[in-house]
Amino acid sequence: MPSTPPARSSRPILRPLLALAATLLAVLLAQPDKSGKGLDLFALAGAPADPVTVSVEPSRDTVRPGSRLALAVTLDHQPGWHSHTSDPNPPASWDFDAIPTVVTVSGPEGLLQGRVQWPEEHTITADLGGTGTPEPYAVYEGAATVFVPLQIPADATGTIELDVSV
Repeated sequence: MPSTPPARSSRPILRPLLALAATLLAVLLAQPDKSGKGLDLFALAGAPADPVTVSVEPSRDTVRPGSRLALAVTLDHQPGWHSHTSDPNPPASWDFDAIPTVVTVSGPEGLLQGRVQWPEEHTITADLGGTGTPEPYAVYEGAATVFVPLQIPADATGTIELDVSV
């Protein structure tokens, strides 16, 4: 009686193909164009140069030593673009580690930062695991504003500079 050949899965080949694609992309981006600059990935993909822009607005411009204020850090995503949440939880079938969105503020010694208030998450569905079944995943999209409460040092004087990193 003839035996049935084992079923083939395309999944084992997916990782090597993704690794090859990533390597080729890295080589392409490392190759300078005629101007001596690297290639622009977003231009190659037909995407906007800045798919996410970040702006920072303080709750007020003048503060007294020891007082509090909040920074509104807005991530403005172009349509079709999104950021991972501050605590991403991709479905297990996707088999990748999502990089969380993080906002940090640094300034003069004694600057205190309170608990960051994150925006509402939006759920998208995608099949990044190649299972054929889209799965829900929470992201930030559109205009997503993060609030960062701060307390100015009690001994602060003059102008204070704050560095905000997203």
